[in-house]
Amino acid sequence: MNKEKYELVSGKTCKEALNKYPDYRVFYRAGFAYRGASEAEDDKQPHEQYIYQEGRKRVLTFEERMQRHFDWAAANDLVIDHDAKEIHINGFSENDLY
Repeated sequence: MNKEKYELVSGKTCKEALNKYPDYRVFYRAGFAYRGASEAEDDKQPHEQYIYQEGRKRVLTFEERMQRHFDWAAANDLVIDHDAKEIHINGFSENDLY
């Protein structure tokens, strides 16, 4: 089993992993799984999304979506699975950390 695990790291650490392993599949979860948060794969393609802060829909790149996740999360858990070529990011809000 060839995995790297990091707990409660910043978005900067996650970005470094994404840049270091651009061919790995990326999965993201916002919150605790036992509280119902589910993990979803990001296909890295541009997608149209509604941006509440801007009050409009627009096309977001993979990098923009990840940056929005990192801006939202107070901390992230990061698992890099080299055997499966996957990166799993679990973001936690400020309230999750109490």
